[in-house]
Amino acid sequence: MNQSGLEQILGVFALSVTDFWMICVVAAAFTLYSFVAGKVFFLPFLKNFEAREALTTGADSEASALVERASAIEAEIDERINSARIDAVKEKLEKLQGSQKEASALLLEAENDAQAVVVRGREEIHREIDQLKAELFSRVDDLASDVSRSISDNLTGSGVAH
Repeated sequence: MNQSGLEQILGVFALSVTDFWMICVVAAAFTLYSFVAGKVFFLPFLKNFEAREALTTGADSEASALVERASAIEAEIDERINSARIDAVKEKLEKLQGSQKEASALLLEAENDAQAVVVRGREEIHREIDQLKAELFSRVDDLASDVSRSISDNLTGSGVAH
């Protein structure tokens, strides 16, 4: 049995030469059918899928842009809130400093008033002391005269000679 190389290969798969040519014709027909079906049937479906994908991607990117914009707005709002808080704290500190300055001024004024009262009190006490001393000294002469008269009366009345 003298067989060609093709017949030997086909014999391994239990195929004949007619089967080989039939496989070739069917492969060519399938390729032609795939090309035509791709252009006629599958291309419109692919275009629809691509259009849907483009719309989905567009909506996705639009949603991403909106999310980024919302994040930026949120960050700006947070920044404004923090700025307002800082301003409020600064204002509170300024008011507190103003109140402290006012309290210090009132305390200083009260201290000065207290010192003035102490000075006036001391002056009044000194005046009263001086007045009492003057009164005492004026009475001392009268008392000395009275004591001297009393001693002299006692001495003359009791018979003791001078």
